[in-house]
Amino acid sequence: MNKQLLLIDFDGTLFNTDEFKIQLFNFVSFKYAINKETLHLTYEQYKNEIGIYDFFLHISSFIRIDFDELEKSITNHFLNKSSNFLFSDAITFLENNNKYHIVIYTLGDDRFQKLKFKVANILERIPRIIIQEDKFNYIIKNILYVDEFIILKSLGDSKYNEVVYVDDNPVFFKNPINKVSLCRIMRKGQKYNDKSTPVFVREITTLNTLI
Repeated sequence: MNKQLLLIDFDGTLFNTDEFKIQLFNFVSFKYAINKETLHLTYEQYKNEIGIYDFFLHISSFIRIDFDELEKSITNHFLNKSSNFLFSDAITFLENNNKYHIVIYTLGDDRFQKLKFKVANILERIPRIIIQEDKFNYIIKNILYVDEFIILKSLGDSKYNEVVYVDDNPVFFKNPINKVSLCRIMRKGQKYNDKSTPVFVREITTLNTLI
């Protein structure tokens, strides 16, 4: 049986992070009396050199608050909403997938990423890798070729015939990788759409293409 591993990005690929950020800032500005415009204006200041945003540090620059309390407040608020911020094709894909072993592969602050996973509550059961380094380099460092199989060291000793890696940000597709199919998802109105897709990367507009 052909065993395939799907490494799938989270922000902008499965999860509508742009919309979540708008609603998150609306909520915390109202609940904690923080100026919403100032929140947006200072957002970029709380990203590090590779673009990882520290939400909790950002909020603590305005108010003194226990991070556990803040996280619980946000989680309770959004879990009472009808939207989990997953793109509609992401929901369809995850519910109908019987082809891949799926692992969410995401770059970001560990605590903030886990908060977003809670908001997108159907993802709690899916394994994930959260890193704070370049995503392409991480794959290169962790991949092993054993006979005709591929092993990703960070996932243990499971062997795969093929790996598929899907991301919306083309900056992480630096070069072709042996036995790894690279896919870039282009969503209408999302960031990075002004960046071109490398010629060795397959471009898709919906995750359902992969079913």
